[in-house]
Amino acid sequence: MNELSDAQRVERAARARRAIEEFLAPALGRAHETFSARLKDICAREPWAADRIAALANAIRILEELGKDLEAAIHDGDAAAQALLRAEKYERLTPARRRLLGIGPF
Repeated sequence: MNELSDAQRVERAARARRAIEEFLAPALGRAHETFSARLKDICAREPWAADRIAALANAIRILEELGKDLEAAIHDGDAAAQALLRAEKYERLTPARRRLLGIGPF
């Protein structure tokens, strides 16, 4: 993602997860519900108002994309945590085991 170390990516994901759970997910959820309800209302009452329908549909799409981008930061941290775990496992291997697995020098 960026030029961050795996440990920094893990910490960044933890901060993102806390912020999303505490602040962003509820706000995005309420906005999504509000826009969706308004979109349904306009579609039912004013189906000829294509500009308003398109604007609300785009607002909903933007909210969904924003949520996906936030989740990507968390998944990046999860991948970095897995990389750190793999690195720790490799460090614990004996030199003979590393050679056997083709990880270390012969």
